[in-house]
Amino acid sequence: MLTLIIVDNTLNNPDTLTKYKDAAQISHKVLDAVSKLCVAGEKIVTICEKGDKLLEEEVAKVYRGKEIKKGMACKIHLCADY
Repeated sequence: MLTLIIVDNTLNNPDTLTKYKDAAQISHKVLDAVSKLCVAGEKIVTICEKGDKLLEEEVAKVYRGKEIKKGMACKIHLCADY
């Protein structure tokens, strides 16, 4: 017999809300660090690579030991003309 388990992934679920809050904290931390790397003469690709590495390190710190998919939705990208 097959049992169907329905998981509430809306913000009504405290676990989902916690994940979003953790993601926001990590994003702000990495954004602050990447902003400091943006100095005259620095290569954009170098800044992006350092930002990606920092983001991966920060994500790896959360939910250790739990089977939760972790990762980035997209890599860090910068616009030099902004």
